[in-house]
Amino acid sequence: MKQFVNNKLLALDEHTREIIKKASPTLLLRFLGVACSFASSIILGRLLGVEGLGSINIINQLITVLMVFTMLGMDNVLIRSVAIGISKDDKTVVGDSIYTATVINGGASIIFGIIGILFSSYLAEYVFQIPELSTPFI
Repeated sequence: MKQFVNNKLLALDEHTREIIKKASPTLLLRFLGVACSFASSIILGRLLGVEGLGSINIINQLITVLMVFTMLGMDNVLIRSVAIGISKDDKTVVGDSIYTATVINGGASIIFGIIGILFSSYLAEYVFQIPELSTPFI
């Protein structure tokens, strides 16, 4: 089996082999992350029951939505800007980009965090109709 895989890899061009070689650790880590997430869902489902796991999933979805708002698409801009700065060997562009992203995203995080804390009891009681969620939302 190993010989078969090696023969197939050797038949590929060098760029495809490089992509497979560099992407395989990432693929492995993603697979492990999904497996751990699935295992933790099973464990939490058995320990907390359906309602408890549903509450945790609501909180996770709310966190995901807040992350989208606080990042403001800056992760894509930052990757591109840092790559351009490195390709031009201009470290000030890299530093300025990271500083600007930190200031903008930090400010947005503080603002959305305060809004989230202020409206957590409203969300828990009136939107989701589960008053016990106000503390986890905070």
